[in-house]
Amino acid sequence: MKVLYADDHWITRSAAKHLIDRLERGSELLEAADFRQALDLASANPDLDLILLDLLMPGMKRFEGLRAIRECLPQVPVVVMSAIEDRDEILRCIEAGAMGYIPKSSQSDEVTSALQTVLAGGVAFPRRLLEQRNPAKKQAVYAFGNEKSLEDVATALTKRQLQVYKLLGQGMSNAQVAEALGLSEHTVRVHVSAIVKRLNLDSRTQAAISAAAQARAVEDEAEAANF
Repeated sequence: MKVLYADDHWITRSAAKHLIDRLERGSELLEAADFRQALDLASANPDLDLILLDLLMPGMKRFEGLRAIRECLPQVPVVVMSAIEDRDEILRCIEAGAMGYIPKSSQSDEVTSALQTVLAGGVAFPRRLLEQRNPAKKQAVYAFGNEKSLEDVATALTKRQLQVYKLLGQGMSNAQVAEALGLSEHTVRVHVSAIVKRLNLDSRTQAAISAAAQARAVEDEAEAANF
């Protein structure tokens, strides 16, 4: 496996070597200390399997840098590793194309599990941070520019699309969804495309985050009913 890790702190980059080795022994780790170096290495290594990125680096504004990396190698998953633990920050990363967001306060097992999920084709975002929301809007599901109620989502999707949508919210890859529902991956991709269109989203990742938020809203309703 070949991984690019961009962070302007050499101690953090050094620790990443042990982390990547836990994922797969003998992996190659490329290091960058700023966005310009990261872009140069990404351009020179189109065979990368994963890009780990700290947004608070010199060279470019953080979301501008993230978008530049995604445009350079759109086929390679990018995971943001950041000391910032804020819901809005995560949502902006999702909109910029990140497949995962890992707070630097995370335990090593949590980091490993998140990276394995992304490498398997899923998405990995910290649920505890995404659940930060206005208490007055407990019934709403954030849909990237549009607030959709649980009823709106259920009405917009067919029964099968709703099944796929819920599994996306669990961080499953298309292959895992296909296995769980007894479908082909092609059929799952068709359903995912339809879900994105029907919910007026921009990507599969946004659909997964919206589904995770909806699942939590359902749990909140159940807890309130039993209180």
